[in-house]
Order: sequence, then C-alpha cells, then structure tokens
Amino acid sequence: GDHGLERAWAGLCTATPDRDPLVGRVRDGLYVATGFQGHGFMRAPAIGERLAEEILGGDGIDAFDPTRFRGDETFDVVEGMALDPN
Repeated sequence: GDHGLERAWAGLCTATPDRDPLVGRVRDGLYVATGFQGHGFMRAPAIGERLAEEILGGDGIDAFDPTRFRGDETFDVVEGMALDPN
C-alpha cells in the first residue's frame, strides 16, 4: 500500500552546551570521545592520537574535558534539532 513515506532519518544529537566534544578521562579506566555533532569521522585521527597519549599519562585536551559540566546545563534547540519528550 501507499503509506506516503519515501524515506526518513533519525539519530541522536550528541551536542554539548558549549558545542565542543567530550574527550578524555571520566574516571579510572573510563575514557570517552563523543559529542562531535557529526564531525567525529573528520576529527577521529587527531582525537584518537591525543586520547591515546592521555591514556598513557600525557596531557588531555582541557577544552574538551568530559567532566567540565555539572549535569544541569541547558541550551537552546536550534534548527535541525528536536526534543523527544519520551
């Protein structure tokens, strides 16, 4: 039957309030690299190298510190973003 739908797309928005990713140590043995808002593939080689250096005892990327938020931050929903109330 004709359902009127040709194609659709859905996904998670991994945006952060400051629009920068979360990269680095969250706690002992747990490191993350997320929140690239669709630019992760492009940035993966450099981020992977820096994250590996951090795991081996080097400096992290302070601007991308995954513990920089308290958890109660809010930010505006902009074009291309939607909130699912469920």
